[in-house]
Amino acid sequence: SQGDSGTALATWNELLSEVPYDSRLVGEAAAAQSELLGEGRAELKALSAEVERARFFGLADLFRIKLERAEDLASRFRGTSVDEQASALAELIRAELNELDADSARNELQRLEAIGSVLRRRGADGLATRVDAYRTGLDGSGATQPESMDKSTTGGQ
Repeated sequence: SQGDSGTALATWNELLSEVPYDSRLVGEAAAAQSELLGEGRAELKALSAEVERARFFGLADLFRIKLERAEDLASRFRGTSVDEQASALAELIRAELNELDADSARNELQRLEAIGSVLRRRGADGLATRVDAYRTGLDGSGATQPESMDKSTTGGQ
């Protein structure tokens, strides 16, 4: 009832090992274990389907939400097969999220490079230099945010 199914399953196992002769308790424990694991497997199946839909849209924030849910599921069912499968799903999501983030960073760098080129062609060399500096900072060591590019540093452009 508190959402910690892994602990509940472990408690049922402990009870069964200590009182294996009470057939009523054994039956109740088996039914409760099956129900809890069934709920976990159903939740895992639904989450896997949601991850497939997230792949279709390719949105990093959607993957982050699914990662959080997979980690929560693994935590709630720790020590069970659901934990193992949810943890594996979380690792898969992390890998895809890293790939999405890398693609996004590459796209942003290309976009900034194109903006700098257009600005140079239009004669806005000061602003182009600032965009290039920002892009270089993103590419390596971090840079000042675009909000810091005011008219006094960009030649009023």
